[in-house]
Amino acid sequence: MSQVYNCPKLASKPGAESATIVDSLGRGGQWILILCECALAIWFFSSRGLIAGSIVSTAILSCFTAVLICELYKPIPRDCGCFGHAAVVSDFQAIRMSLHWGVARNIGLMAGCGIVALSRSSREGKRVAT
Repeated sequence: MSQVYNCPKLASKPGAESATIVDSLGRGGQWILILCECALAIWFFSSRGLIAGSIVSTAILSCFTAVLICELYKPIPRDCGCFGHAAVVSDFQAIRMSLHWGVARNIGLMAGCGIVALSRSSREGKRVAT
């Protein structure tokens, strides 16, 4: 199995079919996920509707976090495959640690989204008040 278009998210590891949550989406689902992530990044870089973008990002991260938490409670968990890497399939302790780090990372990213939304809304409130 080889990488598709040199994209880590679409990469298949040898002997690790559906070894990650991302792998289970199938090729079409993976492309949709990548396109949605790119669209969200473009939205943020455009600086248009940052509050709405922060809310949407928090909602998406909440969904991803829920999936990771559900995976933590499975007897044989799958790694998320986030950022193009995955733990060895047979090392369930490493997979669980990776899932814990994924949950922590997502909570940190959600906190960042909240800070952006709150700071932006407080600045907009000050402009209206003057």
